[in-house]
Amino acid sequence: MKRKTENSSTPSSKNWQQALKKKNLSHTIWRQIILETLDSSKKPMSIMEIYRAIKGPKPHFSTIYRNLKRLVDAKLADVVETRDRSSQYIISEAYTAHTHKLICTECGNIFFVKTEECGLDKFEKSVEKELGFKTEHHSVNLYGICSECQPTISKS
Repeated sequence: MKRKTENSSTPSSKNWQQALKKKNLSHTIWRQIILETLDSSKKPMSIMEIYRAIKGPKPHFSTIYRNLKRLVDAKLADVVETRDRSSQYIISEAYTAHTHKLICTECGNIFFVKTEECGLDKFEKSVEKELGFKTEHHSVNLYGICSECQPTISKS
């Protein structure tokens, strides 16, 4: 298992235009910048973090929010809810290596575990065969206490 894996197979900026087109979304400069910003991050980002990471002229927060909503609806980006119930955004797994998320309930850090072979693949196939339900994708979030927070918790 690897922690905090990097996105190794994400589309280049040229391919983001194709990905948007496949999802029937027009290619705009802000969508491109938001996708590139999320793609370059090694962790999920809040709207404020996305705003701060954008170099040069900044869009209005509503522009970031509106575009993120469309990107999430189109499954180009995913939402991760943190311990404090705030939303953070990442590039959709369809454009990255398959990962599951480990979310620390103490510090809020999110770790990505890259999986070569996911145990849910067999389950998805059996669900499709037995119930006729075709899974498009899945998301696994495991909540617990990370190794850095465990010593702190045991002392209190």
